[in-house]
Amino acid sequence: MKFFETLQDKKVALYVRKEKGEEITTSGYGRLQWIEDDIKEHVAEVDIFIDEHEDVSNLHKVIQMANECRIEAIVLWTIDDIDLSLIKELIEVCSVREVELISFWEHIIPVKELINNFN
Repeated sequence: MKFFETLQDKKVALYVRKEKGEEITTSGYGRLQWIEDDIKEHVAEVDIFIDEHEDVSNLHKVIQMANECRIEAIVLWTIDDIDLSLIKELIEVCSVREVELISFWEHIIPVKELINNFN
């Protein structure tokens, strides 16, 4: 995908949240594999974080990494993967730390637009 070209030479975190009952494996061709195939064409190194359907522990790690400036971009399958209780924090951290937020499904998400939608 064209928008992944903007990630070249950036530290990237890929976050996926499993759908209820979904198995995400690197051997099957699911959401994770689909994103990985596209992103690896443009980004040399990607840290992958996967949460279970009811879990957000890895999302907390991604937000912390962004807040500590250890990553420059976050790639999601969809903004809908983000737990509503954490979306405002994610948006604020991305805005303050100038971390690019990209959704595979919705494409590039302007952080200012998200701030307006969730304030």
